[in-house]
Amino acid sequence: MDLEQRWEALLQSGRPLLIATVQTRDLANSWLFHWRHRLIRALAPAPVLLLQLDFDAALQVQQAQGSAAPEGRLTVHGVMLQQLQRLLPRDALCLLIDLDAFPLSRRAIQLSFVLADRDGVCGNAQRTNCISNGEHLFIGPSYCCFSQLLLEPLGDLAWRINDRSDVGEEICWRLPVPMEQNLFRPLHTRFAPIWPLEGSTPVYGVGTTFGCEGIPVSYHHFFARNLTSRLHFCLISFLAYLRARGAQAGPACDGWRSRLRQLKAELVFGLRYLRGKPF
Repeated sequence: MDLEQRWEALLQSGRPLLIATVQTRDLANSWLFHWRHRLIRALAPAPVLLLQLDFDAALQVQQAQGSAAPEGRLTVHGVMLQQLQRLLPRDALCLLIDLDAFPLSRRAIQLSFVLADRDGVCGNAQRTNCISNGEHLFIGPSYCCFSQLLLEPLGDLAWRINDRSDVGEEICWRLPVPMEQNLFRPLHTRFAPIWPLEGSTPVYGVGTTFGCEGIPVSYHHFFARNLTSRLHFCLISFLAYLRARGAQAGPACDGWRSRLRQLKAELVFGLRYLRGKPF
């Protein structure tokens, strides 16, 4: 696949492209995700819109408790994803990223959108938490790029959990998704792996890098609601941000010249502003 050609063709198609994160307001106010947000802003290609939805946790709990239906129920996460889906344009492609996850490069973002445009959905591999299903693999919502056209017929059923499905798993049960080509599998973890994907050998856990054909695509930290894990994630995302900015920077001399010109302009404006004559 020629990624650059397919990316340009996708841009020419005019489909809306969005990177979205859903979160409760208690976590949205945490400074521990600051560098994660800056990293995504730095990596996102210019045509991609960034969407961050903040929800009241108590209200989402209330809605989740009243969501039981024959097809399953919604978790708090599922309620937030349901509302995200209702906001998306019909022809949109949406890269959904958990609060404790991020893409590893601009090319990774482009690849995600190109695969979703081609096949409808792609993302991190996850093994079901439903004991009755054994080793069923699906694309988890930690890092999932999907076509709204594909998911629209499912509605909120895409995010309901039941005896056979965790959040997002119904997508892979009900829709003809070529899984092997679109599952991003674990490449390595920061700590010893905790969970298996297939068989009984653990392959992913805290600090997992997922990839496509051996190429790193996304990072998922896990345990975002635990303070110790959030502190660790803050450090990891800060280092990832520094690497990303370093890769994007031109020659060091040009970078310093640009910063000095900006500083000079800010000083000149500041002096004029304090005199009451900014223009």
